[in-house]
Amino acid sequence: MTRDISDIKNIILTGLPSLTRQGLNSVCTTLLNVQTAVYGDAAIAAMSIAGRCSNLLFSFALGIAQGFQPVCAFNYGAGKYGRVKKAIYFTVVMGMCILGILCSICYVNAPAIVHLFREETEILEVGSGALQWMCRLLFVLPVSAEGSMLFQSTGMKGRALFIAAMQSGLIMIPLLLILPYYWGLTGLQMAQPLAYLFAGIITVPVVAGFFSSLRESQ
Repeated sequence: MTRDISDIKNIILTGLPSLTRQGLNSVCTTLLNVQTAVYGDAAIAAMSIAGRCSNLLFSFALGIAQGFQPVCAFNYGAGKYGRVKKAIYFTVVMGMCILGILCSICYVNAPAIVHLFREETEILEVGSGALQWMCRLLFVLPVSAEGSMLFQSTGMKGRALFIAAMQSGLIMIPLLLILPYYWGLTGLQMAQPLAYLFAGIITVPVVAGFFSSLRESQ
């Protein structure tokens, strides 16, 4: 066990993106429930069911990203930057393909999946609509998930924190506040998948810039 303050600081800062990711997820879930409460208990139940189902899909992307971390960290530490690039390309493509297949299956069977939990007509309509919106865009999640894990594994704590916060809350919170004003309950259904899409778009140039600096250092 170390008592060196620099080691303790490094441990805390390295884990901060994960803490931020989980914390902002909780904030967004709370805000989503508050915003959905305007449309009644049935809407809250429907959105909760869709959220649980999408979390199961999210777990696949998160598991793949966590498996990428040690590969990335070992090769980055050994100066094998080419392997780091190949690893993230492979992981992102594999993650998007797997999620794409799972999302396609869930999209087609969304009403049947929601029906497993509740049978009320209103809950079926709202829940299946929310799940289908999630399935349209959830396949892009590996881009931001792997980007955050890349920077966390290579010690780029600031970038890892930025992407983790952006993916889990900085984008979704404004969307949850703005979209319902224009599109009502549909806006709430759109908020989380759109947040994943925008997070992925912003992550791409950040990762590309990191790879450019690796080329220069070699």
